[in-house]
Amino acid sequence: MPHREELRQTLLNILPKRQNTLPQETAQPSCVGVNIGAISVKAVVLRGDNAFSKMENHHGRPLEVLGKILAGKEFDGADYFGVSGRRGHISDVTAIQRALDEVGSDFDAVASLGGESFLVYLLAAGRISNVLSHNKCAAGSGEFFVQQIGRMQLTNEEAIERSFMGKVVPLASRCSVHCKSDITHKLNRKEASPEDILHTLHDSMADKVVSLLEKAQRQLYRTLVIGGVSRNTALLSALREKLPSTQFVVLPESLCFEAWGCALLTQDDPRYNSPKILPQSGPDSLPPPSSPSRSGAGHRAAAAAGSTGCLAGPRSRCGINDYQGGPARSFYERHGRIALYAHAKRSRGGDARVPQGCRA
Repeated sequence: MPHREELRQTLLNILPKRQNTLPQETAQPSCVGVNIGAISVKAVVLRGDNAFSKMENHHGRPLEVLGKILAGKEFDGADYFGVSGRRGHISDVTAIQRALDEVGSDFDAVASLGGESFLVYLLAAGRISNVLSHNKCAAGSGEFFVQQIGRMQLTNEEAIERSFMGKVVPLASRCSVHCKSDITHKLNRKEASPEDILHTLHDSMADKVVSLLEKAQRQLYRTLVIGGVSRNTALLSALREKLPSTQFVVLPESLCFEAWGCALLTQDDPRYNSPKILPQSGPDSLPPPSSPSRSGAGHRAAAAAGSTGCLAGPRSRCGINDYQGGPARSFYERHGRIALYAHAKRSRGGDARVPQGCRA
């Protein structure tokens, strides 16, 4: 009997120690979801029920910025990684769908408002049924707005606040080049105030979103807004004014929605112990503006690496739709639109004469 009592006491002493180690043995691994967008890198880390997110503009060097983000203490010791967006092994559609499943709310559509493009994901019974996109011109996109307020030497918060004090004025908003010139002329000639320009830019962005939503050809009662532009209260106000019957919802996860969905997918199926980056055919980053490429192939490679939009607009007859961003923009700023057109034509061995209607 004494031997049995001694054994019982030994077991009682051991059990608490085993119970203390159980949480460590059954703890969920920390999972990181990354979304590489046109102008920014977003990352979300999930550690059990806790989540942390970070977003940073990459300025054409996404892998360099991604490494900087993951080197932060918040992402230290992460176990598994998933990457969506450009060069990611997970599609944005899959990541958004997983995040929608986690939210569980009843939405009719998701409006993804990013720096380079606006997309609308139509939903049927909670599943993505169709994806709608606008033209590829940068005018009316989030990055174009950031560029213009930078020229006005305003912060994003100041621009949004002053936008509410302006009114809509005529502005050539279909093409980024024409719009930029129109803004400059109106401000220099005092034909419009900065508040009017800001208000008109927000109105133009809202029109693009509305035109996409109208393509659904059905009533959309609740639309979830995601992406960096989801934090723009002036744009949201314009959307709600144009479509009062539609409820535009912004969630705390909206800013990094794709990265969050990617982290959830990684948590569901942990596979990779480091970010899986798919190879690309072009250069990893844009060349510096001080050394522009002089060949058509060089311009097209720069466009593939990360364009900010067509210089001439998607329906222009100039024939320079491939010449986007990077060296082409630097060439345009130094020599002008007509010189850029002639340079593009000569690079292709074509006629360098400027067609009628492209002399603006």
